[in-house]
Amino acid sequence: MSFRYLYCLNTYPTGIPVDTICLNHKNITFETIAHSNFDAGLFNPFEQHTLQFLQAWLKGKKIFSIPTSGTTGRPSAIQITRTQMETSARMTGKAFALSPGDHLLVCLNTTHIAGKMMLVRGLVLGLQMTIIDPTANPLANFSANFHFDFSAMVPLQIQAILQQSPYKKDILDHMKALIIGGAPVHDSLEKMLQNIQTPIFSTFSMTETLSHIALRRLNGPKKSVYYYLLDKVKAKVDERGCLVVSTPATHYKNIISNDLVAFVGTKKFQWLGRYDYVVNSGGYKIQVEQLESMIEKILQSMALPVRFFMTGLPDTQWGEKLVLIIEGKPFTALQEKNLLNVLSKKTCRYEIPKAFMYLPYFETTPTQKIKRQATLKKYRLLTRRSFLTNTNNLVA
Repeated sequence: MSFRYLYCLNTYPTGIPVDTICLNHKNITFETIAHSNFDAGLFNPFEQHTLQFLQAWLKGKKIFSIPTSGTTGRPSAIQITRTQMETSARMTGKAFALSPGDHLLVCLNTTHIAGKMMLVRGLVLGLQMTIIDPTANPLANFSANFHFDFSAMVPLQIQAILQQSPYKKDILDHMKALIIGGAPVHDSLEKMLQNIQTPIFSTFSMTETLSHIALRRLNGPKKSVYYYLLDKVKAKVDERGCLVVSTPATHYKNIISNDLVAFVGTKKFQWLGRYDYVVNSGGYKIQVEQLESMIEKILQSMALPVRFFMTGLPDTQWGEKLVLIIEGKPFTALQEKNLLNVLSKKTCRYEIPKAFMYLPYFETTPTQKIKRQATLKKYRLLTRRSFLTNTNNLVA
């Protein structure tokens, strides 16, 4: 069958039938998707992958291979069934009261589980779908009076909207809900979200759970530091203090994470960080992500908006030496000293970085999570120039 579509001039259509998608200005029916080949001359790689997934779904494919993000190691692939994806989609629909005909904006990469699950939600729940390339500012090409009911974004995208297109805030204000995942929502962004009327949630998810299993409200009077489990999700902690979760979408098979959590009751928990981001320095175990949150606030107060992370490097004295790794140009000696002085008043001496390391750029996932191990590996391949600044004398 030759491929046919209607081209939408100037703006995206409203009132898209639920058996039709709008893909980068192209209105394409499910019937056309199911029976067509996708010519590379007509479609970019994102569009091709999206249409191929939709075609496989419409033809009844039962098992899908999904890549993991590779945040903490080498990316791999897992097998997920159609039934699991359908169950997960219905859980999301129930959590956000999504109804047939609601308008869904898909602006995530559909090669990964988050983007794929947005497509599945549209298919299973009977939603209108507008699908666009995953760009930094997903609302850039929409008029300010356009309407969506639901979307999922990464922090980079919502931040770009608020900074580059503040007049598009009305689009955000009139959604049923907006979810943010894929990377941490830092304090500076969370403050920006307080001016948005729509309920915004940080999602807690793993590829193995197909989608979010818990939600944390980021704005409004119900803002919380706790994640609340979705209905019918079961969770506990193992001997390490890490989350073990099972859901209807996993057929209640236990999924063991490396996420350290603290439960309050049985339905809500606070995320403490990653078990594999613990540094053992001088016998003292440091949960670096909690420390990173503290340092982020200090850097904001110093007007130093940089990306950074902490890790432990082998050291003869400490076993592991706590190092602060910063992306970009080195701080001045005075800036380093001021940071350490403020930090020393807020925490113990073991949690003070013993060195600074400056790298030109970090390795990241498609959702802008910092790939710590990949970044460190890249650093080790660089010429051994003087990246380290000794700070021991400042924290004695």
